[in-house]
Amino acid sequence: MIRDRGDQDALGLIDGLLPDVPAAVRQAAASASTKIQGNLALWSALQNAWYGLSLGSVLLLAAIGLAITFGVMGIINMAHGEMVMLGAYTTFVVQELIRTHNPALFDYSLVIAVPLAFLSLVQLALRSNAASSASFTGVLWRHCSPLGACH
Repeated sequence: MIRDRGDQDALGLIDGLLPDVPAAVRQAAASASTKIQGNLALWSALQNAWYGLSLGSVLLLAAIGLAITFGVMGIINMAHGEMVMLGAYTTFVVQELIRTHNPALFDYSLVIAVPLAFLSLVQLALRSNAASSASFTGVLWRHCSPLGACH
């Protein structure tokens, strides 16, 4: 019955059996432990594949965004990677804070994290615009190559 649960808790219960149990119980526990470990390894591999596909899709979207930006504007702009990284990091930090400090809200953590990620991107855009205006005022009116080198 415990073997059918197949999770980490069941594995902990089985592996935590006292050594003075009968040999038949010990053998059944070892068999159940082996089966649970195999199932957990399979689910772990599937979970890693899913995470890999998820991360790959985010990187693909970032690459497509950079390709479209270069195709339309003719200028390589590397700020998109910074924005994707900042949004992802903000989402991660908010979810971790919710998980550690208020686990009851974890089901709503993505709903809380995504608007905060957008707010962090807005403040980045405002700061970048201010820094760009202050730094490149005289350079902006010159002709620039696609790599950003101005003549």
